[in-house]
Parts: sequence; C-alpha cells; structure tokens
Amino acid sequence: MRLRARLLAVVGLVALPLLAVAIWVAVSSVRRASDEARHDLERLARTVVGEERTAIERGRHLLVALAELPVVRDRRDRECATLFARLLAEYGVYTTLGVTDAEGTIVCSAPAAAPGTTLADRPIFRRMREVPRFTVGVYTIGRLSGKPSLGLAYPIRDPAGTLSGMIFGALDVTWLQRLLADIRIGPATSVTLIDRDGTVFLRLPEARGWIGKSVGGTDLARTIGAAAMVHMTVQDLDGRTRIAAVAPLTSATASTVVVGVDREAVLWAMSRDLVGLAAVLVLILGAVLAVIWIGGERLLVRPLRRVIAATRRFADGDLASRVGDHDAAGEIGELGRAFDQMAEALSPRTRQAELAEQRYRGLFERNLAGIFGTRDDRLIDCNPAYARIFGYESAAEVIAEPLTERYMDPGDRDRLIERLAGGGSVTGEFRGRRKDGSAVWVLVQLTETRAESGMYREGMVIDVTARRQQETLAREATALREVAALAAAAAHEINNPLAVLQGHMELVLTAIPDPERVSHVRVAIGRIPEILARMNRITRLEKLEMPTGLSPTLDIRRSGDLVDRGP
Repeated sequence: MRLRARLLAVVGLVALPLLAVAIWVAVSSVRRASDEARHDLERLARTVVGEERTAIERGRHLLVALAELPVVRDRRDRECATLFARLLAEYGVYTTLGVTDAEGTIVCSAPAAAPGTTLADRPIFRRMREVPRFTVGVYTIGRLSGKPSLGLAYPIRDPAGTLSGMIFGALDVTWLQRLLADIRIGPATSVTLIDRDGTVFLRLPEARGWIGKSVGGTDLARTIGAAAMVHMTVQDLDGRTRIAAVAPLTSATASTVVVGVDREAVLWAMSRDLVGLAAVLVLILGAVLAVIWIGGERLLVRPLRRVIAATRRFADGDLASRVGDHDAAGEIGELGRAFDQMAEALSPRTRQAELAEQRYRGLFERNLAGIFGTRDDRLIDCNPAYARIFGYESAAEVIAEPLTERYMDPGDRDRLIERLAGGGSVTGEFRGRRKDGSAVWVLVQLTETRAESGMYREGMVIDVTARRQQETLAREATALREVAALAAAAAHEINNPLAVLQGHMELVLTAIPDPERVSHVRVAIGRIPEILARMNRITRLEKLEMPTGLSPTLDIRRSGDLVDRGP
C-alpha cells in the first residue's frame, strides 16, 4: 500500500469515530425530534382541553346569571329574546341562547325558534330532568344555529324549588379556531375532536370534508374513551402516519381531542438538520483529504521517492548513488542522511566484495578442474570445466540432468557418501558417464556440510582417463618385457641341447628301416628351430632402438619405467 493511501487510511480510521458520532447524533436527533414532537403535542392537547374547560366554565357563569334575571324567570318572551340577541352579538363564542318550560318547549331564544319547537328529545334535556344541575351536552349540529356547537344547560326553579324550565346555550367551536390561530400551529399539525360515537365534529386547520366523518375501523377509534393522556403513532383518516397525543375532553363523556403531527414532516425537519451537519462533516473531511493528498505529495511522497530511488540505484550497483537533498525535515530527512552515511560506509566494503566475487568467479569459470556443488542430492552449480569433462555444452545443461546420471556404477557414489559419514572430506576415483554414454575416469575430492537448508556438498573433479590409459599400457609393456626375457632364456637354453639332439637323431634315423616314420621325426625336429626363431624375434623387438620423443605409452622401455616408478 502506498504512503498516501496509508495516510488516507489513517484519516479514514480517524473519521470512523466521527461517523459513529454522526450516526449517534442522527439516532439521537430522531429520538429527540420524536420526543419534542410528543411534548409539543401534549402541551397543545392540554391547552385545548384547558381552553374548552374555560369556555364551559364561562358558559356556566353566564347561564347561572341569566337564570336569576326576572325577564328569564318570568318568561317575558319579547324582552328575553331581545336580551339573548344582544348577548349573542356581544359574545361571539355562543351560537344559541334560549329558555324552555318544564316540558322542554322553547319559550324564547336567539336566534328565534319556530313556535312549538322542543328540546325534549335532546339528551341534555333528559339528563337535566334526571339531575337538575348544570349540564354539558355533546358536540352536535345546533338545531337553531345549524353550526357545530356544544350544548350547555342550567335548571330554572320556581319559589318552591321545583324545576320549572331550563336555560340553555350552545358554545360555538370557533373558540378552538381562535385558540389555534393564536398558537399558530404548522400545516403538518392537526387537531381533531371526536365525540363518544366516534364521529368527527371538528377538524383543524382544515375542517371541510371532515365534519361528520366516522373514525370507526381506524387507529383513531382506539382513542375514544381514553381516560388519560396517551401518546401513539396512528394512521390518520387522510392516510398519513402521525405522531399523536390523545386526551379526553371535559365537556362530555368519551369525547376526545387528538392532536397529531405528520411524522414525515418531523423527520424531514430533523433530516434537513442532519443533512446540513453531514455536509459540514463531508466538507471538513474533503478538505483534510485534499490537504493530505496535496501536502503529502510535497512533504512526504517526494522526499521518500528520492530515498527509494537512491536505494534502488545503490542496489543495482551504483555505489556513488546518494540522496543528497537533506532539506526534508523530521524523520524523512534523518532517513536520507542515514542512507548516505550507510552508503559511504558500505561503498569500500562493497567494492572489495565485488572484486573478491570477480576473482572467485574468474577462478571458478576458468579453472581446468571441474568444480560443483550439490544440495539434497541435486546438482545446483558447476563450472564449464565440469560440463566439459562429462561431455556437455554448458553448465545449465548438466545441472538439468539428474546427478545419478554422472556414474557408470551407482555403487561408486554410495561408497563415496558412506566414506563422508564421518565428516571432513574424501578423495577417490570412479568411472563416470558422459552425455553420450561413454566412460570417463575422474578423480573426485568431496566435502560435506550440514545446514538447516539441507545437506550441502561441494567438490572438484579431474579427468584422469589419460593417466588410466598410461597405467594400462605400462602394465602391458612390463608383461611384454617379461615374455621377451623368458623367450631369450628359453631360446638360449634350448638351442645347445637341440644341436646335440639333432646330430644324434640323424644317426638314429639311419638305422630305422621305416622311411615314413623317419620323415615325421625329421619334420618335428625341424619345427623346433622355427619356434626358437620366433622367440628370438620377440627378443630382437624388445632390443630395438626406439625413436626419441615417443609417448611413454608407446615407448616400451619408458612404459616399463613408469611401471617401476608407480603413478
């Protein structure tokens, strides 16, 4: 791996904690954003519940005060209607104000009700008859106003304390719109009011199309009748996933307010911040990488390249190679100076080693004797003389052949190795095999060294084939001289008795009457001088004057001398 790549890898390792921190920040941001969204929704839900409670309490005070007025108690229709109309104009939060008799028939109201209009069928009136006290109805569409509203009722009693009628009012849900306008909720936030039947009676900020819609069969249906504040992630009626806070309203049993915010909007806002943070980190990391890439080239890579180039030139034999430029600061400059000092110290020794190598190689290559080295019974090196002795063209050619091919008799090699078992070196002769299969007598000196890398043997061989031939001829000449001496002695010893024998035989033969037998005897006696003549010729050959300058193997006398002196 190159240096700049290593530096970038180091930066990458440094960046890993930053990446871990960024991931941790991202996860923490998601949790924090979700928690903050839930807290904001919870505050908004509590605000809605509290605002509704305040509106209901104000309505109770108004109804209690109106129930004590004479125009109301005495049911003076015209004055009562005028009062209610003026109050509606002054308090825009109410959609309806009116009075009924004990049977629920409206006596006077604003807006004015048709004669005979009754509220006896409304749940709020039935509850009032059962328990005569301030009663809060349910969110519904007002019968007189036609607007979504919350019914309020307070009993009217006669002097005897008997229920004589009911004063009622309808609280306009626009109080919630004004509240949300003051809070300024975002477009991703929604407030939904659900009655106990699971029907939406208010949806803000966009109410169109939502009023009267049932939440049955949806995640919101689980929120109906919640006894306390809960948090959940729900699938809203519009199909969006929302983080929601659900709280029970105090106006009526099982009515619920659901305040939700689009989860994707929350995550998008959080992601936007994370993207900004990631962009800053990327810019910082990019700047650091650029500085390392550019600055590393100038401050690190170039000085190191000079050191590496000088080292390679020195390794290739340029002993004068030096780094030379020691301006680099720090460890790189020290490295260059250390290399130059090392080169100065090694140059003389390297030159001496090269000269010694050249001398050794010259002796190795030009030596007339064959020099070789083996390791684990494999020939690993030899000089040209070794190849020539065994009939090969080059050292490489003989090295490629098995070592056992150099022996005519493999037993010769085994005997040499056995003699080496005691250590030191051995000398011996064996009959080797040339490349063409012919024999060559060699004298070998072999040494052995044991090392961790294996068994190493080295040695030297000399071609002694000519000497072997001279020795053979010398032995033959000796034998010839002995034969000549024997022939001369035999001829001398036989010649004199033969003359006497021939003389007497002639006398004897004259007395033999058989001519054929005489002829055979005379032929046999005649062969003896021929044999003696041949023996004398051998003697004369040995005594001939040999020409000067002959090879000892051709000069019978000198070959005999060689035999006497020995090799």
